[in-house]
Amino acid sequence: MSALRALAPMTAAELVAALGQPARIVGDPARRIESLAPLEAVGPGALAFAKLRPADLRASGAVVIVPAPADDALSSGAADGVTLIHVADPRTYFIRAARHLVGPERHPLPGRAGSAVVAADADVGDDVHLGPAVVVGAGAVIGRGSVLYAGARIHDGVEIGEGTVVQANAVVGSQGQAYERDSDGAILELPHLGRVIIGARSRIGANTTIVRGTLRDTVIGADTSIGNNVNIGHNVVVGARCFVGAGVVLAGSSSVGDDSWVSPGVVVRGVAVGRSVTLGAGAIVTRPIPDGKTANGFPARVTAGD
Repeated sequence: MSALRALAPMTAAELVAALGQPARIVGDPARRIESLAPLEAVGPGALAFAKLRPADLRASGAVVIVPAPADDALSSGAADGVTLIHVADPRTYFIRAARHLVGPERHPLPGRAGSAVVAADADVGDDVHLGPAVVVGAGAVIGRGSVLYAGARIHDGVEIGEGTVVQANAVVGSQGQAYERDSDGAILELPHLGRVIIGARSRIGANTTIVRGTLRDTVIGADTSIGNNVNIGHNVVVGARCFVGAGVVLAGSSSVGDDSWVSPGVVVRGVAVGRSVTLGAGAIVTRPIPDGKTANGFPARVTAGD
């Protein structure tokens, strides 16, 4: 599919007014937006965005969100029948525009699949969707309006905040690996007596595992996005409004502060990552990272920040 039809078509000027974000229109403000499309597939009535300034904009009849400020090279596209919307951050502006034009991501309607299994003492809120083969354990709490896709497993005592999405085959609240060897070399397992607490409006990716705490809880803050195939160990604390990319490993007792960005493939080995930190893709974090820093590499070293 090259384009997604807008639910409520409107002009470029109407869109800019509706979003209320700083923007400058170059070209025909009355050009209509009827669909969303990638830049290489735009045509009449389509809206696209360009993160970088394209050298050539020949998409006749399109509206394209481009970086500000306007200059002669970009503005010349308007003469070819292209309306340009100049903004500070085209991708962010496009996301807002897409949500306005087609609505937020669509999820299944509330309800419970016949194959879902819910413990008698679990507390499942109103307007929750439980997909096929979902399992909700004893004493678990699923907040109002949450969506659990097929095969998601929510273990005993887990608490999931309202409006949270758990994608297919994610496992929340399983036993982790907390072992020690005794004097004879035998492996002793520390019981996992804690829970997993997930804040409201968070997202847990497909095939992700979040381990319950040992003597305290594993906690995921509100409005945090956890990607696919992520492994979060016992006692981990992830703050609010964080992004944790696909394939990340947060080893037991790691912590990530509010508003941090953990890129795909990062490994955090039981240390504290501060607030508003950015960890580059594939970084191996073996020592604490202070607030506001950017770290990259193996082992991760601070490369930017105040």
